[in-house]
Amino acid sequence: MIQKLGLLFHLCYFCDILLLKYILCKYLEVVNTIKKQN
Repeated sequence: MIQKLGLLFHLCYFCDILLLKYILCKYLEVVNTIKKQN
């Protein structure tokens, strides 16, 4: 039971990192497009 919770925690942590990277990349893309328009 504890091992399953640990695995679940690691998966959630990994997904959070991927989500943050995705958001950061999208944010940078938007910033770049705004800079190009000016």
